[in-house]
Amino acid sequence: MAYYLIRAPPDAGLPPEQHNQLSDGELEPPRLSGPALTVALRGTRFDAETGNAVWEKENYCRPLLAQEHNAVLDNFDAIRVKQISRGDGWKEIKVLPSLWAHSHPS
Repeated sequence: MAYYLIRAPPDAGLPPEQHNQLSDGELEPPRLSGPALTVALRGTRFDAETGNAVWEKENYCRPLLAQEHNAVLDNFDAIRVKQISRGDGWKEIKVLPSLWAHSHPS
């Protein structure tokens, strides 16, 4: 299994209704392509310096991130992916604010 740090502009991103369903636990496997994607999306951060949503994701698929594209990544443009070791992505982005706080302030 491989791990990736994913960066993408959140402009289109996950629509607000899907974010609400994700936060409420309504978007769970299998509708969201498994628990790894659910965890990744819940932990997505916002990098104000680059304007990107950033998250770590484990990947089992060939081609790379195929299930994720079917579930949510088609909502993002200009996706950049970097292979990393497990946990390194979360360590790198832990100081960044949640994407959801940025996208949907209370």
